[in-house]
Amino acid sequence: MVQERRLRALAGKVATKEILDVIVEAGKAQYKDFTKFASVSSINQRLRELENYGLIQHHMAREEKREEWYTPTEPGKKFRRQLHDMDELEQHLDMREEKG
Repeated sequence: MVQERRLRALAGKVATKEILDVIVEAGKAQYKDFTKFASVSSINQRLRELENYGLIQHHMAREEKREEWYTPTEPGKKFRRQLHDMDELEQHLDMREEKG
């Protein structure tokens, strides 16, 4: 129950949906892919939260040069779908109110 409320809160935070969209659509993404959505501190916090909830995975390789990237988990893909479903429901409700 507490986890549900935390995920609901996460859904409403800055750049959550945008970061998940980039990661899920691309299959993997780097930090630089998120800089157009939010400030550095917001991105860092959101990535940490998404990783702590098991919605994304952080990867790092140190071969010739250091490389970091993020990939979605199955729960992360599901959470993203739910965010999009909520957006569609909001649009539907807005249309009903306009017809009102």
